[in-house]
Parts: sequence; C-alpha cells; structure tokens
Amino acid sequence: MQILIIGCEYTGKTTLAQGITRWHEEMMGPIAYPYWHDHFVLPNVGQGPDSQAENEAIIELLKTVPSLVEKFQRFQFLYHLQPHLLRGDDFFLVNWYYADAVYGPLYYGDFKSSWEPGHQWLAQFVEHEVKALVPEMLLTLVKASPDVIRERMHRNPLPNCPIKESDIEIVLDRFEEHFTNSLFDAKITIDTTNLTVEQTLKDFVHRAEPFLRSVDRQRILNHQVLQQTKSVDSP
Repeated sequence: MQILIIGCEYTGKTTLAQGITRWHEEMMGPIAYPYWHDHFVLPNVGQGPDSQAENEAIIELLKTVPSLVEKFQRFQFLYHLQPHLLRGDDFFLVNWYYADAVYGPLYYGDFKSSWEPGHQWLAQFVEHEVKALVPEMLLTLVKASPDVIRERMHRNPLPNCPIKESDIEIVLDRFEEHFTNSLFDAKITIDTTNLTVEQTLKDFVHRAEPFLRSVDRQRILNHQVLQQTKSVDSP
C-alpha cells in the first residue's frame, strides 16, 4: 500500500499510522519497512534513538541560519521522491510536503517572508511527480474539531509542538484546502473528534477498501491462504 496521511497535530495521525501497521501485518503479513516516514514537521525530524538530540540540534541550527529551512525541507521532499521508494509494495508517510506547505508560511522564521511563495510551489512540484509515479497513492486527511484538539494539547503536550493554540482553526482550514485541491484520485477523510482508537482504525479500513490496489487485494488473498495452510499443517 502507498498511504500519505496529512493533518494538524493532535488529530491522531500517528496513532492511526500505528493501527494501520498492525492491520497491514494481520491482513498481508509483515511489511518490508515496518515504520512510517514521520519526520517532516520541523523541528521534529528524528525517528531513531537519537531523535531528541537531533531535534534540539535542528532547533539551534534554524535559529542561527534560518535560510537552511528551505534547503533542508527541499532535501527531505526530493529524497523521498526516489522511484525505488515510491514503487515499492509499501510506502507510508505522514504530512510529507504538506507540512511545509501549511506550516512554512506560518512558522519558519525570518526566512519565511522571502520563501513563502516557494512553499506552495515546492508542494505542487512534488505532488505532480508523486502523481506520475504513484497514481494510486491514498491521501488520507485526519482531522478533529478545534475544541478536541485543544483538549488533547492540554492533556498530552508534545515536545516542540510546531503549532500555536491560537492557530488551530487556520491550520485545520489550510490542510483541508490542500486536501481538496490535491491531484490524487484516491482521497478519504477521517474525523477523530468522537472516535476511539479502535473506531478510527475501523473507519479507515472501511473508507480505504474501495481504493485498495489489485496487488494489495492479491496479497490479502495470498496471506489468507498461507495462514489457512499453516493452520492445517499445525499438529
């Protein structure tokens, strides 16, 4: 599967991604890269054991040389455009170039005034390339009401959260706008306002089912046969 999840912080993107991973393994077996690329929202760029140190270093670097924001983000987006990544059986991302398109004009330091039009241009360029390479990419917008996001923000504050509480409505609207204007044909929306973790995953599976690729449907069938065979062969 190729899935791109987008949305404001605290809507439940990471939790949904973890659920999709479990569902994927149950339905199709282990994936080649059992993790999501979820490192596109500055300053949170690390995913490994040294992620906190990396994030702190990025914060200091961007304070010192704000122009590196554009260079660093451009590197991240274009690196993940490599065909061998996009054309694999599974490729999972969170916010990717959408993070820059939404958060860049709002937050990315003194450099934003001169680069603001570039945030939109870069997002459009990447999307055209992805559409050509992976026309069946499933774009998933995860959203929640502003009040619920504020409640989650107060209950479980994230370190280095990139958004301001006063901007929640603006951020939600901008993600919605980019989602609506996206070039992708396969698009679904998940509203987690009143859903539990289990209900959110169930809603995703239901909405995503019509957009499963033929290769994914075949993998599900193959995995079912394999599991049945193992069950019969077990003593």
